[in-house]
Amino acid sequence: MRKIFILLTLGFTSLLHPWGGLSAAGNEYLKYFRTDSAYVYSWNSTAGDWVPASVQQFLYDDGILTNITTYNYTTRAEQGRSDHSYNNAGLLESVVNYYFSNGWIASTRNLYTYNSLDQVSEIRVQKYTNSSWIDDRVQMNYFYDISGNLTEYQMIYLRNNEWTLPTTDYSYYDDEGKLIRREAVYSSGITDYRILYSYTEFSLLSEMFAQYPATGDWNNLWKADYQYNPCGLKISQVQYAGSGSTWIPNTRTVSFTWFKPDLYPERRIAICHNGKTLNLRTNAVQEHLDHGDCLGPCPGLDGSAADMNGNTADMLPMQPFTVFPNPAGEQITVANRKGEEFAFTKIELLDFRGNVLRTIKAANEEQVSIPRDGLAGGQYFLRVYAGEVYNLLVIFR
Repeated sequence: MRKIFILLTLGFTSLLHPWGGLSAAGNEYLKYFRTDSAYVYSWNSTAGDWVPASVQQFLYDDGILTNITTYNYTTRAEQGRSDHSYNNAGLLESVVNYYFSNGWIASTRNLYTYNSLDQVSEIRVQKYTNSSWIDDRVQMNYFYDISGNLTEYQMIYLRNNEWTLPTTDYSYYDDEGKLIRREAVYSSGITDYRILYSYTEFSLLSEMFAQYPATGDWNNLWKADYQYNPCGLKISQVQYAGSGSTWIPNTRTVSFTWFKPDLYPERRIAICHNGKTLNLRTNAVQEHLDHGDCLGPCPGLDGSAADMNGNTADMLPMQPFTVFPNPAGEQITVANRKGEEFAFTKIELLDFRGNVLRTIKAANEEQVSIPRDGLAGGQYFLRVYAGEVYNLLVIFR
């Protein structure tokens, strides 16, 4: 049961974030993408090929995912549904799952609780039995490091009207802050399972797989592989089931994801076109994306909007400020260029998911410093507000 839950959790997380991750230049724009549908294929072992099985439709309200409905690929008959609700802070509060049998029938739901930093503090999983919701499992005692990375949580199960002893799930990260391993350990100290993660050269998650201990070795449990387009947008994933030392193809999900200009708060947005950064109106973006251009400025070594050869992009004016040092050790400084009349109002430091990690409010200062304060080494985004909004890639060593 616990191993099945790991698989379900993986699938649920993938549905919530089907757009995966963009390249270094574009990760901050992920929240302006939306997946409207996905095809799910099943593996036909006899034919040795993927067979269409179902279609998923994603519905949103003001840009927030509210519903995922699954239909049979051939008949389009309704099969399953997940309804999402949110609290007043916009955080996911519950996910209720249904299956269709002469009407929608509730099956399970997840209830989310958060701490004062809006980090998950508890997930309560319930089953719908005899016309009421009954607790099945609780994930609790969540701990995070100074960078906001989840380091551990505990799982308890309601069995025979009694709660089991906790199993603790530990997370481990590399020097750049990427999750590389999770291990779940029973209260007795025996390992329940482990999950290993690997990444592409652009730090995009490429594979994760789970195993459980066997005599002198590990047995495979499940595996997920992720595929991206040249801009780093996740377009599909393949799920495998484990059998001893082998992997057996199970499902393949292909997502259809689009940039939604109505969600983007500014009138212009950077596009990397043939190695040049263009500053375009949002209604012109999709045409460029369709032709293979990437959202976000082309990567520049100094964090500026420079082209692949290090030359300033023709259509994006030079920023009236400098950022140094970049890469940085303990802090990054933003300062006016000599001779420029420029006033900061606010500076934000964000991670690749668009989460704001630091906010520095400024009142016409000519120079502002952003402290590292324990952040893991790696790439981040700097957002500078000064009439216009400027976005830059910065690196902490």
